[in-house]
Amino acid sequence: MVRRTEKPPPTAIRAAPLQGRSRERYERILAATHAEIGETGLDALNMYAIARRARITPTSIYRYFESVEQILVTTASLSFTELEAKIGQLFASAHSTDEWIEAFAASTRAAWRSFSTSPVGRGLFGASKFLPQLRAIDDAFNRRVFESMMRRLQELSPGAATPSARRLLTLLIGLSTPTFDLAIRQPRNARSAVVEEFIAIATDRLRENLRA
Repeated sequence: MVRRTEKPPPTAIRAAPLQGRSRERYERILAATHAEIGETGLDALNMYAIARRARITPTSIYRYFESVEQILVTTASLSFTELEAKIGQLFASAHSTDEWIEAFAASTRAAWRSFSTSPVGRGLFGASKFLPQLRAIDDAFNRRVFESMMRRLQELSPGAATPSARRLLTLLIGLSTPTFDLAIRQPRNARSAVVEEFIAIATDRLRENLRA
């Protein structure tokens, strides 16, 4: 579990990372956090470890972040923003309901690649179980992705965007990350098969629902 750190004394100032040296330090802190999670996991993550890797003093970090939790929240927000943009592009390129279903499959694979190749992604998923702020970011991401998918489906085929389709898509999005978590626990040569089986089941159900 991430070790909670004490807040800085009242005299400490956290400046906004605008440009120049301030921005460079801000990005070094985030990069150091990524490296620490990848190397030692979340259990050993603390301000001192991040500062040491970023080559700055722990006091300097408090100018940008008030706690390790806040650094994780920022890291998660940036990761989800990047993935959300990729998913948005996939659905924007769909021009039929069949292509919409293929976009769902492709977006699931993109999310899996992000999860499976990034220790940070897996670490943030684990941390979201006990950090409410991270759980809220994950929930908000899922809601935005869901609404984006449904808007595109409505544009492609208004009659297909039924309450039943909404319920099914909500379920499938909710099952994606637990599926990734299950897959990553399997032997390396079996991981992708778990995800592909989920995608096959999900796309079959979507086709049945949209053609009903």
